[in-house]
Amino acid sequence: MMSTDGGLVFRTGAPLSGDYNELATAIKFYSSTITLIIGFIANTLAVLVTCLPHNRNNVMCFYIRNLAIFDTLTLIIMFPSPYWFGTSATLGVAYCIIFYYFGSTFYSCSLWTVIIIAVDRIIAVRYPLQTAVWCTMKRAKTCTIVLLLSQFAFYIAHLWMSPQFHPGPDGVHVTCVYPADLEIYFIVDHIVSQPVPILSVSVLNIVIAVSLKRHEKHMEQMNKATREVTSRSDSKDNSMTLMLMLVATCLIILLFPFFCDAIIWNFILPEMAIARPDLRYLSFVIIYVPAQCNHAVNFFLYCFGSRYFRKDLRMLLSCEFMKTAKHSISAVF
Repeated sequence: MMSTDGGLVFRTGAPLSGDYNELATAIKFYSSTITLIIGFIANTLAVLVTCLPHNRNNVMCFYIRNLAIFDTLTLIIMFPSPYWFGTSATLGVAYCIIFYYFGSTFYSCSLWTVIIIAVDRIIAVRYPLQTAVWCTMKRAKTCTIVLLLSQFAFYIAHLWMSPQFHPGPDGVHVTCVYPADLEIYFIVDHIVSQPVPILSVSVLNIVIAVSLKRHEKHMEQMNKATREVTSRSDSKDNSMTLMLMLVATCLIILLFPFFCDAIIWNFILPEMAIARPDLRYLSFVIIYVPAQCNHAVNFFLYCFGSRYFRKDLRMLLSCEFMKTAKHSISAVF
């Protein structure tokens, strides 16, 4: 029986024996704490910026707002460490079932939101005349609702995950496992959760780059009068496209090691993962740090990649902050 959550083993008693267990626990605690604090503040600012009056009905801002919300929920749900639950078996079961179910769902929603944004940008670059028809707020909301429902349905099997308690020389520890008849789902889950989104984002990023280059050549061939009329909106559209490419590239870089780690330990070295859980846990934690940062870094990429986002952020943090925040919060609720 293979362990889920990257092979994460957590205790309900004394520390597990192992040379690297305490080091891995310390790394995970401090990195998760720092990432949660920074990510919560950054994603909150991203939500507020995209809720400014002139951004509320912008499709791209709607997707960015959703992405920030999914990232924040992922950080919050994945933050509690199973090492905090003491000797309570009930809380251990709750961690295995509830936290893993909702954590996987919002984590997947975050990845697929980036894919949806990439498709939106491809349409905007390749078919600019159709953007107003295809990329509407109504369709964006429909895509988000379908995404949420599909992910909650796909990961519903996580509710049947069962904890297995293993007595050891230092206490009792527990692993979260699927029932024996769901081993095929376990494999499908890993494929859908990691390689499919990463490969999809990579391919879409290449398509966007090629389309953007063709679009720029087309704009250079247009007459001067046309360029003057369309330059401002085209510049903003290109800025959002480049910003998306930056987000997608960062996602690939930060999640690819996490994907490789899961493949190695679950399918190539499963015996070593069982024999050396402390080494497996240390490897998981080290790879988990950049994967977790993926849910906190997008705000900084927006600031780096778009002067329009920086301008709105300055507006948000200006002396009119309280008035703007009031309007932004009212727009959300």
